[in-house]
Parts: sequence; C-alpha cells; structure tokens
Amino acid sequence: MGAIATQGTNPVAFTLPAEYRPDHTVYVAVDMCGASNGRLEIQSNGVVTVQAETSFSNAQCFTSLDGASFVAASDLYTPLTLSNGWVGAPFSTVNPGTLVLGSDTIAFAGAVRTSGTNPVAFTLPASLAPGHNVYIPVDMCGATNGRLNISPSGVATIQAETSFSDAACFTSLDGATYTIWH
Repeated sequence: MGAIATQGTNPVAFTLPAEYRPDHTVYVAVDMCGASNGRLEIQSNGVVTVQAETSFSNAQCFTSLDGASFVAASDLYTPLTLSNGWVGAPFSTVNPGTLVLGSDTIAFAGAVRTSGTNPVAFTLPASLAPGHNVYIPVDMCGATNGRLNISPSGVATIQAETSFSDAACFTSLDGATYTIWH
C-alpha cells in the first residue's frame, strides 16, 4: 500500500524480499499521476519495474501501490479452459487460473493473448460465477487500460478501452479479483 514517486529516470522502483516474490513474471495494473494508466512488472527475482501507458513522467509524479496485489505461487490456482483462440502464458507469464480466497473472493493469475477477434476468452464454472455482471480492471499491451466483464453465466469477455488489438496482444489477469454475490 502507499505510493511512490521519483525525480530519476530509472523505471526499476524496488526489489521485493525473497518471501514475497512470484514464481513467474506478473503484470499488475496501477494508477498514476492524473489518473493515467500504468503497471508494475514484477519478475520472479523480485525486481519491480514501473511502466506508464503514455509518458514516464506520470510514473515519476505518482504511482499508487494501493490495491496492487498478486498471489506468488501459480501452483495454487485452478487452470482456466480458454476458448475462441485465446492462449495463455505470453511474455514469461503463466497460464491463467483462478483461486478462491476465503469463502467468496475469486482471484485470477496469469495472462492471455489471441490472434482472433472474439473477446470471449473463457467461461467460469457455475460455482465461481458472480450473481451479477462484474467489471474488473486489467492490464493490457503497453500498459493500456482494459477490463474483464464476467456475466452471471460465467462468460468472461475481455474489453479494451481503445482498441481490441491491445487486448489481443496481451491481457494480464494478475491482481484481478471479485466477490461472488448470490
């Protein structure tokens, strides 16, 4: 939690202690100066790099760490079955999966990409489906803004803010969570 800023030009912000490092590269969406988009790239060696969607000056001015989270061990996740040409694990990430936290919170891990045009990437099992449409912010190619829309039927659609090509190139599910309300 908290926020960071710098007057420097090095995008490497810090290194996580060994006990907090992921076992794979994760990309987590964060908020930057002027409500602009950015992300943290967290490598398995703990090196955390800040990336801005537009100008690195937005990262220098303000990068919020509030809400930035991931589960470090990918073997805790139940794999997702992808559909419509979506594939997992681009850019040294892992195949996407879900993890139930507590009794009602669903967390995602991994990343996807596609060479197709169908935005429906997967369907969750009924036991994980939300009681209403949920819209979860996700990170996309070039640290652009996107969201995962999950319907009560469990159908998960990936939506980009500006161009579907951003979603097709890369969509990180790391840090995406929602609560099941039935």
